[in-house]
Amino acid sequence: HSGTMLDPTTMLIYGGRGSTGRVLDDAAILDMHTLTWRCVEPTPFSRCAHSAVVMRRAEVLGDAGTAGGADGQVVLIYGGFSGEAVQGDVFY
Repeated sequence: HSGTMLDPTTMLIYGGRGSTGRVLDDAAILDMHTLTWRCVEPTPFSRCAHSAVVMRRAEVLGDAGTAGGADGQVVLIYGGFSGEAVQGDVFY
């Protein structure tokens, strides 16, 4: 799995392997103020042994990322094992 800090008190946990060895596609957010978890909808991609990083939306999408005043951040996921093959792709 990966653990990515979205801000100083919020962490996104994504993917990994379950207790049976299945590669996971789920994500959860930990609020460190309240020590509570919130599940996020499963993604269309299962991954383990991947990398994750938070970047400013405009750095990733360029001008298209700021259309309509959209600001903020995105989490990029790179590579890892999908359960079938080692991947070299990037998604957000």
